[in-house]
Amino acid sequence: MGAPVRQPVAPSLRPVTFDSGALIAIERGEPKLRAPARVLATGNVPILIPAPAVAEVWRGGEGRQARLAQFLGTGLEAGHIQIVVLDYPAAKEVGTLLGRLPMSVTDAMVCRCALLAGGGVVTSDPKDIRRLIPTERITVV
Repeated sequence: MGAPVRQPVAPSLRPVTFDSGALIAIERGEPKLRAPARVLATGNVPILIPAPAVAEVWRGGEGRQARLAQFLGTGLEAGHIQIVVLDYPAAKEVGTLLGRLPMSVTDAMVCRCALLAGGGVVTSDPKDIRRLIPTERITVV
């Protein structure tokens, strides 16, 4: 089913998937997300970020998006952030989701990540994500 999703460190710690809106909130330094992101990192809760979400928000790299670059770089280095690629098997699964429920490729990939990991989603726009992910597993920033 595409790239393997890293298993949680402990059974009670389910991975959390960040969408593009969550990454934008990180870049803006929004307090509503800053503290929870720190708690996830220090609690060794895996943060899954679909590669298409990075592509949607990455506009200038380290020089123009310092907060986001630091968040991603530090998280990848520490091992608590995993970028989930859209490889061929994953692309077919995402396409199947899109055939059932029209939404963006990124939203479908976010839902796929959360469904496979059994975790939650952090988003700024839950409308399409609520079609597949239970409301109690969605955090709106």
